[in-house]
Amino acid sequence: MPSADELNTISADRIVALCSDLAEARWPSARLVLDHLQEFPTQSARPARTKTASLAGIYEVRLRQDPGLTERTLDLARFVETLHTATQEFVRFFPIQMKEGRALVAATEDLQWPLASTVVRGSGASPEASTASAIGTLPSVRAAEHCEALIGAGWQAAPAAMEMIASSPATEIPVWLATPQTLAQHYTEQANEPAQHIDADRFAQAMSERNPSERILVYHLFDPYGWQITCAITEDSSNPIAATATKRQLFR
Repeated sequence: MPSADELNTISADRIVALCSDLAEARWPSARLVLDHLQEFPTQSARPARTKTASLAGIYEVRLRQDPGLTERTLDLARFVETLHTATQEFVRFFPIQMKEGRALVAATEDLQWPLASTVVRGSGASPEASTASAIGTLPSVRAAEHCEALIGAGWQAAPAAMEMIASSPATEIPVWLATPQTLAQHYTEQANEPAQHIDADRFAQAMSERNPSERILVYHLFDPYGWQITCAITEDSSNPIAATATKRQLFR
């Protein structure tokens, strides 16, 4: 198993070793990572652990809901197929922000062998939104811890949230205050509409089970595949509650 330090941060040398093996197996996305690391040889990454089926599933949804992604991605379909056929129950994955876009590399749980990689071009910038109503911020490190717990609880949208937190240079994430009733109503409507979503019904159910007098903190993340990921945590920011993702209009 990897050391405690490697569980938190994977070194550039280890990334090079993993991506070199993938490049030899003709993964163009891995070759882009190697080219990037030649220019930025000290860049590290933050790995996370998730079920292989969960990671394959969320990328399969992205690909299915937006076939046009093949024009902005490398190895995406192969990434999904490889994870679907992998024998490992769990994998570790880590994102790498590059000039060309963002790469994601999946490896065995012990970080000894690479499995797959993919790259999406473009920033997928979030829609312009005021943070004036935000009541504060949440440290990115704490958000990542919450996402790991949600991944462990089987929330399908949580790996996407972890990716965005790990690939962003931001150290704080704006948070908003909401009531369980409002969130339950909103995401029940989301689940009942034909718009693409992940875990909206489970998110709504989790909110409906909360104490009506409780208040919830939420934060939003925007990925380059055109999805908005929303995470909910307790008001004291000590515990994660739920995560969901909704397809949005992509701003390029």
